[in-house]
Amino acid sequence: SKSSVQMEDHRTALRHALLLNAQVSQASLITALTDMFQESGTGTQLTSFWITNQLLVRNMTANVIGLLNLLRDHDEVARVQQNPRFSIHSHSHEQQLWPGSTLNCKSQHGGRLEPGYNLQLLRVPELWATGVNGTGVVVGIIDTGVRRTHSALRDSYKGDKYSWFDGVSSVSNPSDDVGHGTMSMGLLAGGEGVGVAPGAKWIACKAVGASGVTTWDAFIRCGQFMLCPTTPDDLEPDCSQAPSLISGGLHAPPGLDDEGSLDGIIEALSVAGILYVSSAGDHGEVEEGCSSVLFPAHYLTVLAVGDRKSVV
Repeated sequence: SKSSVQMEDHRTALRHALLLNAQVSQASLITALTDMFQESGTGTQLTSFWITNQLLVRNMTANVIGLLNLLRDHDEVARVQQNPRFSIHSHSHEQQLWPGSTLNCKSQHGGRLEPGYNLQLLRVPELWATGVNGTGVVVGIIDTGVRRTHSALRDSYKGDKYSWFDGVSSVSNPSDDVGHGTMSMGLLAGGEGVGVAPGAKWIACKAVGASGVTTWDAFIRCGQFMLCPTTPDDLEPDCSQAPSLISGGLHAPPGLDDEGSLDGIIEALSVAGILYVSSAGDHGEVEEGCSSVLFPAHYLTVLAVGDRKSVV
């Protein structure tokens, strides 16, 4: 396995290669689009993403949409598609689970609780007894954000300038106006008898807004941040600050990513040696049964986590 220094160099080189590839392949297209927008006199905005080699066009008028369709045959264009917008509350039973009662309870034992049922079931206390509790590991999360002031999470927040990025509204400090990300990070690295790895430090990227709605571009921004963290204003990239693993609570409705638009994120994280852990889909018994594993859990390089309804 690579040493920490070798891994940092590897990730830095990977980002440089992806960035260079995007710059070279997008150059003529960006020029054509910029000229097109200037001629149309609109306030259309253009954003380049290096991790997926994609361009995002915002504030489009009907005229701009028509011009974009003409670019489908451009040598540098693989496809033109919408930036999907979908709700993470698409399944009613999920709304009952969020934000999660585990992190809403108050300790009656001076801030320390006995290991919860989830940890007992996984026999985590036995692992802690050997000295393994996540110490020395940085974990990341792509979700609704994280409330860093929560008593179970405030001490494990990494806390430097590379610890938080908001891919939705550019808020500079960690926050969570939905609750799901806070719950998920609590189960991962929370104290007070809640998290599996209370010794780990955490960083977070917000990909879901207050309404529970997200878009592909928010997930792409978070993917770039996790591979090579930046400051909250997207400056000073430093790949040495990347986490060892990422917990992803965001998954898309069936069929939404059939074109593989986000393959680049999962592939790049895998090449970077960053493990992506995702819920399998959260609704197997409700809708799709055995075909319910959703993006991104269906990727071979993603560790999919399922649920158990009863104890044998």
